[in-house]
Amino acid sequence: MNTVIAKPLLRTVALACIAGAAGCNGTLHTRWVQDGDTHSLWSSRMTELPIRLHQPGKDAIVQTRDGHPWTTQGVMAMPRVELYVGGTQAPTYESACTATTTLRADTITKPGTLVFAALCDGPRLVVVAEDHLKPAQATPALPLFRKMEDRLLRAIRISTAQTYIPQYG
Repeated sequence: MNTVIAKPLLRTVALACIAGAAGCNGTLHTRWVQDGDTHSLWSSRMTELPIRLHQPGKDAIVQTRDGHPWTTQGVMAMPRVELYVGGTQAPTYESACTATTTLRADTITKPGTLVFAALCDGPRLVVVAEDHLKPAQATPALPLFRKMEDRLLRAIRISTAQTYIPQYG
């Protein structure tokens, strides 16, 4: 095999094996990331962002990642995390960062508890992370918030807006 072709192929296979071994089975959606949405920018903000928590049969509540009520008004105009835990439907991407959420028409049938996190910059969607977790892992508390924050930041890091692509001319 030609070594020019073999090295990228081996690298791809190795990355797939590492990702599989690490247990990354969620889905990351990065198509909305802009050039200014850097990993360092959002990672420095992440621990201070309000979390708007949605659970089936309950009104959305806004809190800190430590579970304390968020008292600042105007949260929909602020950077924040929209976190949906439980249920069988996630919001549409178009409505994930809006005050009135529309749930997707498709019903989720995978095992585990649905967890959907959207990083919002006001009404603008930045990235989405979706997963199905064991019920014990899906308790809306600090460990779940950290897990989903890590996935949102990973999505920014791997987005095409943040990936260097050399130009050949």
